[in-house]
Amino acid sequence: TISDEQVDEWHNSLKNNKEALEYLPNERGFTIETVSQFRVGYREVGGRLSIVFPYFDRSNTCVGVKYGYFNSFSEPRFTKEPGSKSEFFNINNINLDEPIIITEGEWDAITAWQYGFFNVVSVPDGAESSGDYFEGIGGASLIYLAFDNDSAGSRGASKAARLLGASR
Repeated sequence: TISDEQVDEWHNSLKNNKEALEYLPNERGFTIETVSQFRVGYREVGGRLSIVFPYFDRSNTCVGVKYGYFNSFSEPRFTKEPGSKSEFFNINNINLDEPIIITEGEWDAITAWQYGFFNVVSVPDGAESSGDYFEGIGGASLIYLAFDNDSAGSRGASKAARLLGASR
């Protein structure tokens, strides 16, 4: 696990970083209130500027971190902190009694949330994610899959439908 203090430190670093504060609203369209909801942070990783996406489990414990490199189009564009557990991004804030939206990535989930779709999660490993974390929303009766309209997104949505049960 990653301490709340560390998550807060990364989040405060974002709120104090001029480049990150220009990138998020200008390139991504996010308000500081939105990124604060998800405790998104900022950190330099391997000499690259990174947006930090903390992953929390249902008990609100940070179980992993994913880094999204910005202002860089080189690969990889995302990496995980070693030892991070695969979990849905934003699983700690969903209600299993309401319809759930599953997106392909963190940016997508944050965008949906900012537009008022609050019961949203994203898969941790991109379009073709698969794993035990799908069991975390096993009690949900209605699930919407919102993956990118490309071949990877189509394959990922099909895989997720199989794992979750297409009837839901």
